Amino acid sequence: MFLRVGAGPAARSRFKVKGSRFKASAPAGSPQASASRQTVPFSLPLIGIFIAVTWGVWELAATCRVLKVGLGIVAAVVLAACMVVTRKQIGWWKDSETLFQRMIEAVEGNYVAHYNIGNLYSQQDKLAEAIPHYQKALEIDPKDFQTHFNLGLSLLRQGRLAEARAHFVEALRLWPDYAEAQRALAELDSSTEEQK
Repeated sequence: MFLRVGAGPAARSRFKVKGSRFKASAPAGSPQASASRQTVPFSLPLIGIFIAVTWGVWELAATCRVLKVGLGIVAAVVLAACMVVTRKQIGWWKDSETLFQRMIEAVEGNYVAHYNIGNLYSQQDKLAEAIPHYQKALEIDPKDFQTHFNLGLSLLRQGRLAEARAHFVEALRLWPDYAEAQRALAELDSSTEEQK
């Protein structure tokens, strides 16, 4: 997705929405990141326990014919239940928008989902929908320079120059070496001066 700034050919520039690839992991210190760290250590030891239980049940079933039939029935019921649950869950994976909306509903304060759906809407030129999600992401994590930059781009595309400038400045305050924000701010300032 590209953005044109300014009126004349000399003042035009192209910007890509930064972070157009969706964030795959939660930021450090967020509830999602800590939940992930808490889950992994507990799941690894459980693998061994499940293997031991499975082998133990198999050995027990080998001694009794009735148990084999019963285990087959139990396995069929468990698989059927898994199929029903999977069918319900697949609906959430229909498309990115549905998935991110579900993530927002499921986990309150989900910064990553708000950021990603903001990017999605921005790429689809649905700026009126993108901006509130970027703003919500900034409420949750106000120190994310990429969200400030992307919000600035969306505001710029709507012609809200002062607000866009403020977010470019904030992105640079958070990461002074952010070249795209430096360039966007410089071109915004030069196009504003040309219009005067």
